[in-house]
Amino acid sequence: MSRQTQLTLLPTSERAAIRDPREPRNRRITELKRAYAENIARSMTPYYKVQIKTLGEVLWILLEREWPGGLVSNHSLAPEDIKWFVQRRRQRTPDTDAVSAITDFQGADLSETNLCDLDISGADMRGANLTGTCLINTGLRKTLLTDARLDGAIFLDSEGEESLRLHEIFTLNQSLGRPAYSGAEIRTQNELLHIMSVRGWSGNPDAQGAPRADLRDANLIHLDMQCANLIGANLQGALLIEGDAAHGSRTGRANALERAYQPNALANSESTPQPYQKVEIRNANELAWIFRERDWSGSPDVGDSQRPLLGGAILLGGNFAGVDLRNADLSESNLTEAEFFGAQLTGAKLDRGLCYGAKLNHTNLIGISARVGQFRGAKLNQAKLDIADLEGANLANIVAPQSSWLGANLHDATLSHANLRTATLRRAKLSSAALNHADLRGADARQVVLNRTSQLDDMKIDSGTWLGGIDWTSNVPLILINWSDTKRIGDENLFRGVPDKETRRRNILLVARSYQELSRALRDQNRLDSAARYRIREQQLIRRVIRIDGIHRGPFPTWVLSWSFSLLLDLIAAYGERPLKTLLFYLATISGFAALAGFLGHATGSPLQWWDFLLFSITAFHGRGFFPNPPLPPGSISLNSPLPALAAVESVIGVFIEITFIAAYTRRLLTDGV
Repeated sequence: MSRQTQLTLLPTSERAAIRDPREPRNRRITELKRAYAENIARSMTPYYKVQIKTLGEVLWILLEREWPGGLVSNHSLAPEDIKWFVQRRRQRTPDTDAVSAITDFQGADLSETNLCDLDISGADMRGANLTGTCLINTGLRKTLLTDARLDGAIFLDSEGEESLRLHEIFTLNQSLGRPAYSGAEIRTQNELLHIMSVRGWSGNPDAQGAPRADLRDANLIHLDMQCANLIGANLQGALLIEGDAAHGSRTGRANALERAYQPNALANSESTPQPYQKVEIRNANELAWIFRERDWSGSPDVGDSQRPLLGGAILLGGNFAGVDLRNADLSESNLTEAEFFGAQLTGAKLDRGLCYGAKLNHTNLIGISARVGQFRGAKLNQAKLDIADLEGANLANIVAPQSSWLGANLHDATLSHANLRTATLRRAKLSSAALNHADLRGADARQVVLNRTSQLDDMKIDSGTWLGGIDWTSNVPLILINWSDTKRIGDENLFRGVPDKETRRRNILLVARSYQELSRALRDQNRLDSAARYRIREQQLIRRVIRIDGIHRGPFPTWVLSWSFSLLLDLIAAYGERPLKTLLFYLATISGFAALAGFLGHATGSPLQWWDFLLFSITAFHGRGFFPNPPLPPGSISLNSPLPALAAVESVIGVFIEITFIAAYTRRLLTDGV
């Protein structure tokens, strides 16, 4: 495609940057790939603080990562400008993992970029920099924008009908002394974000003291309030659902919800109040309506009288993406197949709740209590469950890559067939938990608590799995884990690329200790091959520490000899863990010197045969020089020939090999006896 294609300018706003939908150049593609790889290596979100400059770069990223999204159906782009994107999108082979993928631009820098006509509905853009970004006609339904910087962002054409309509209503209400958007119909996410941006209102849960949205008496019935970012907003008198009425009698869903609430409110005791027990709640709008009617809030600053009480409620299959349910009581509620993408559920109670197949991707579940909760098949991609209490919960078949379970209580929980790839399980309590067939490849399982009743049959781990600090002495059953893919442990990332030598040295010793403890535990359970592999790696890391100490601290001859001896132990005997390696080294030495002796012997006219030279090599190796018994024919070897010198060299090498062999296996026996 020609780079001379005319760029499209947004004709209705001089503030908008140039819109460039073209495929990025190769050099720029290389930069984006490098930035992505660096963030992933640091356990950051894919494009955190990465500057994305054009619409074309965003489209390329969607293709490269196989993320959903693209262009809105009514885009105004020239076909030749997006031909590259359309063709590549058609050629892409559907991937089962990509179907559930989520577009992740958390923390990305999209400032001053023209993204007009882009569809990123359902994307996670929390913390993204959208300062001055043009988002006119951009698909933003269910897009998470919590903590995103929206200063100067353009969501509506300033000359367009929607923008002018909202401005006129605001001006009229101001002149009449009414609430800012009283009577205004707000229908789309773009209209809501336009208002929030223009007025400087915030819906972020952690924005202390920030002005909140004032949408009193507004008409929000046709606004999908999923991910609406309206935490703390004043919705008094606003129309939120069908049948809602600021004045007069309610009808439709508003009437049905109120009628279902009344008898429950009277029947339930104050000790276990469940005013919405067995009441069906269908979507985020109905939830917002309930919160307003009951004067509830998820804010940690409110009193107990304002805590959401939704125990026993039926949210089956509902759409609640981005809702604020912090500290809510959802005990025994039914959330099966419900959509909670990006929702705030910090400190919520879900004890005995039914969450089969619930979509909890990118959801904040820190500190929840969900004892004996049923989460089988739930989607928890990048969900945060730190310090959550999930004792006895059923988490079988969950899909939770990159999720965080830091310090979570998973005692007696069922995690069989769970996808926990690259998840953070550090310090999680997994005693008596069932992890049969669970996938922990790339996961951080440091300091997890296991015991002899933990079920780890066929659990998948690899060289990216972190296993340091685990107490293996409580007879943790390791025998049925497949260790073949775990040549090393992910803890080695602790010292890779660390510039400070003292920190690197300390971290290497920590990892060596982890290998030592794991090796002993495996040896106790008769997994000798895996135990040997980890002991060898432990000794190799100690050798690296010897080198670091020697270069910066010790006298040159001392550390070089110590390091060299360790290297010989590794090369010749694998620190006593590979007897076959020693035998092969021995045979190779004998054969090599026999062949060399035969070559030199025939060159000097010796009458000896090949078996004589082999016998010559064996006797020389074991220190008997060149006087074999029985004697060789007279004149076959003389002191003037090179063979005696060769025998002397082989004899010295043989002594070193024998010493090394004895030292290696003696050290192993002493180590096993510790």
